Amino acid sequence: MNNFIVTRLSATSTSGKISTVHLEPGVNIVCGPSNSGKSMIVNCLDYLFGGKKEPFDPLVEGYDCVSMQLVNENGEILIIERAIGLDDGQAKPINEVTIDSEVDGIEGGVYKVKPSEKPKRKSYMDILMQILGIPNTVKIISSQQGKTQRLSPRTFFHQLCIKEEDIFKEKSIIENPGYNSITPCINALAYLIYEGGVREDDYEDPEIRKAKKKAVIAYISGKISSLESKREELQEEIEKAGTADVETLISEMMDEISAADAEITKVQKESQKLLNDIYETDDKLTLEKQLKERYRLLHSQYDSDVKRLEFIIEGESSKPDNEQSRCPFCDSEVHVPRDRESYIEASKAELEKVRLQINDLRALEDETDERISVLDSRQASLRAKSSSVKDLLAKEFCPKAEKLREELANYQRIAQLKQEVDTLDALSSEFSMDIFEKSGEDESAPVFDAKEMFDTSVFSRLSSAVCQAIRECNYPEFRVAGLSQSTFDVVVNGKDKRHEGKGYRAFLNTLYAFTLMKFIEDEGIHKPKMLIMDSPILSLKQDVTDPASDDMKSSLFSYIIRNCGSCQVLIAENDIPENVDYSDANIIRFGRGEGTLRQGFLVRG
Repeated sequence: MNNFIVTRLSATSTSGKISTVHLEPGVNIVCGPSNSGKSMIVNCLDYLFGGKKEPFDPLVEGYDCVSMQLVNENGEILIIERAIGLDDGQAKPINEVTIDSEVDGIEGGVYKVKPSEKPKRKSYMDILMQILGIPNTVKIISSQQGKTQRLSPRTFFHQLCIKEEDIFKEKSIIENPGYNSITPCINALAYLIYEGGVREDDYEDPEIRKAKKKAVIAYISGKISSLESKREELQEEIEKAGTADVETLISEMMDEISAADAEITKVQKESQKLLNDIYETDDKLTLEKQLKERYRLLHSQYDSDVKRLEFIIEGESSKPDNEQSRCPFCDSEVHVPRDRESYIEASKAELEKVRLQINDLRALEDETDERISVLDSRQASLRAKSSSVKDLLAKEFCPKAEKLREELANYQRIAQLKQEVDTLDALSSEFSMDIFEKSGEDESAPVFDAKEMFDTSVFSRLSSAVCQAIRECNYPEFRVAGLSQSTFDVVVNGKDKRHEGKGYRAFLNTLYAFTLMKFIEDEGIHKPKMLIMDSPILSLKQDVTDPASDDMKSSLFSYIIRNCGSCQVLIAENDIPENVDYSDANIIRFGRGEGTLRQGFLVRG
């Protein structure tokens, strides 16, 4: 089991007596007459590796517990113990093992052999998988329909432990006697070698696939029905509108709206021009009124000047010719003669000039009043026109444009409804096509043929290794050998193994199993490196005249001992060939009856 070997196999009696055999690396051979307890060792190992059948009856043998000691290359020890129970006087397997561990990562304790549906902790099978470096979540394909099952040591242990009743079977040693199909066995082998045999996607039950298909078709049909109902509603709304060529009406309506917008723009420009003229006239009126105010102020000044000059002239005309005054030094009267005539004349001339200016000013004021009058009239006209244009915009052009836009929106709504109808028709057509395609889908699950899925290059190399092994073991009249991909079994000289006699089948099965173990050791990722075989040559019969050194039995044993290497092999056999070098093998001999040999596996008395 990877880098572990079994060093000790023990059985404990109800009284505490312990029977033990010690095993070594390499080849271990337990030999002795029939019914001496050789097969019991094979059965005990099978039981300790999770087998479902108890190796013996505690009531008959007086033993009720078996154990084995595993040691890895670091010298770390793992002891596994499993009891044998009783139920109404009948022996029954116990679904628990007790582990005593010195190995890092493996805790000692009691473990269930078969894991529950929702295990709270590792099972014993998980521990064995851990020893092989395999995650406990690996699922291999177990049927051609693609179902998967959890990979367990029991999926491939039959390839490592071939019991007496199976050593000469017609079917391939790859096939588990307890399975109805070879598929999980091939895929388990594929996983050990190159981690193949697994499914990339999740398995889906065919009935579930059919139900999903039916549900999808029902869903799509419901969608089509919903679309048809919506289409009827839209079509009814379109028919109420009563418009046939909506696109033409929309085009005409947009032309009318463009014309109306152009008219509005023209009138708005005219209104803006009128407004500018009003502002300009207002500015001119303001200037003219300011000028008129200045003229008024000037006229008032001139009127004041006239009164002043008239006062001066009148006052000067009423005064005497000489005017007395006093000297500022002596206060005496001084007579100052005056030229009154020149002074009065000057005032009159000034008065005349002012009156002329007043006349000119009146003319200017009249002109200003006239201009103001004209501007007032223009202003009134402009305001009237502006009001008329605004009324035209507000009461005619804008309402017309708004009405046109409302009609356009209505037509566009109808066009949108028609477009939605077209979209619904397209969707309905797509959904109908989906139903057609879905209905035509193949409901059958894809076929997962493990034989065809197995890596061809790996199979070819394994076949060559089997051929070489058979050649080296001096198979009679050997020409060619290999594996058939249709049966995953041995073919020699074009003849399938199942057509051979029992002895030859046992020989070929033994050699195939040994070659497979060595092949996995050389090329595999997960390497059990263990092989247990019961009676590989018991029923072998030959009609050959070759010397004993070339005998098939001798060749087989010599080949296994010579090529075992770091693997561990246990062979249980009645008689072993004598002309074989067993110096590299551990031979355990059992006897029956009186004698010095050990009387079977279980110690009596």
